[in-house]
Amino acid sequence: MSFGYTLHAAETPIVILEEGSELITMRIQANKVACDGFDGNTTCFMVQKGASIGTDFWEQLNEPIDGFNFEPGYTYDVQIKVVLRENPSEDQSRFQYNLVKIISKTKA
Repeated sequence: MSFGYTLHAAETPIVILEEGSELITMRIQANKVACDGFDGNTTCFMVQKGASIGTDFWEQLNEPIDGFNFEPGYTYDVQIKVVLRENPSEDQSRFQYNLVKIISKTKA
C-alpha cells in the first residue's frame, strides 16, 4: 500500500509498518521556502524521498514533522513515519509526519 507518493523509476520501496503507516527516508534542505500552507502563508521544507535523494529533484512538504527540531543551515537525512489520518479536518493534510530518527545532520 502506498499513500499516493509519486515514485520515481529508481526509487526504493517504502516500508509498510502497519496498516495506515509507512517508514520513509527523506533528505531535508538546509533552508525552508515560502509556501501556501493550510493556514495561509507559511514556510515549508524542501525534501527528497527515497531514491530521489542526491538528485536534482526536490519537492515541497507543506506539513510539519512531529518531533523534528529544524535548525536552518543544516541538511538532514531522516527516517519518517508517515501516518494516514482517517478523518483529517479541512485544515489538515491526509498525512501526519513523525520523526523516527535523524540519520545525519550536515552543515550546508
